[in-house]
Amino acid sequence: MTRILALLTSPHTAGAVLSATACFTAQTGPATIELLHPRPDIDPDFLPTEEVYTASHRQRFEAEQNQLSATLQAEAAAWAKAGLPPLRETRGSPTSLAAKASEAADIVILGAPHNDPEARNMLEHMLFDAHKPVLLVPPVMPHGFGQNIAIAWSGSGERVGKIIAALPTLLLAARRSTILIGTDAAHAGTPPDDVLQTLQDAGKPPQIHRFSIAGRHIGTALLTEAHAVGADLLVMGAFSHSRLREFFFGGATVEILQLLDLPVLMQH
Repeated sequence: MTRILALLTSPHTAGAVLSATACFTAQTGPATIELLHPRPDIDPDFLPTEEVYTASHRQRFEAEQNQLSATLQAEAAAWAKAGLPPLRETRGSPTSLAAKASEAADIVILGAPHNDPEARNMLEHMLFDAHKPVLLVPPVMPHGFGQNIAIAWSGSGERVGKIIAALPTLLLAARRSTILIGTDAAHAGTPPDDVLQTLQDAGKPPQIHRFSIAGRHIGTALLTEAHAVGADLLVMGAFSHSRLREFFFGGATVEILQLLDLPVLMQH
């Protein structure tokens, strides 16, 4: 049974995270789900070298957090009929709280954090420290996903194999899988037979889609090509530490996260 941790951090992405969680369980079967709001106990924008954390500052911050908490609780309660559990709230350092909760999870679901620095910290921790599969969802989710999967390829069969092994039921539920290969990228050759066989055993025989990056940011290129093959989910299990950081944390980070309009499943 898959263990899912769904993190609610913002009203702008909460609905998408809840929708993705319900859709994921519908695709993959029975799961244990934890909905978590990791609430900060101190204003992350507070600069102790420049400000004094006054009582009025804390009161304003607490009022804002109380309002956010109530909004997220209401969002989660609306999904109870879909089988989702009540939202649990913990207080402390949000990234530390999320990290602790993720220890027992098989996959973490998180909203695209283009205006949420703490959520971006969580994403970076899950990928590079906890090494968890992360399903990153756009602010507006499609009605369903996982029927047509695009898999980004950059020469590492080991990384592809890990993400498939971690979530085989998702690929088994897919109708089609396509491997995206940038022809002007390093290691752009056809995936070896064992990788193709792994994908075939997990789901459907994959198609190959070759494309030219042609000076585009890697994130823009992959999103564009995923749409070109009609994908409703992009899997990024094939990129090195530096390439994955470039996709989400490079110079065009804000642009890419704002452009994100389909779910992205990744694992470092």
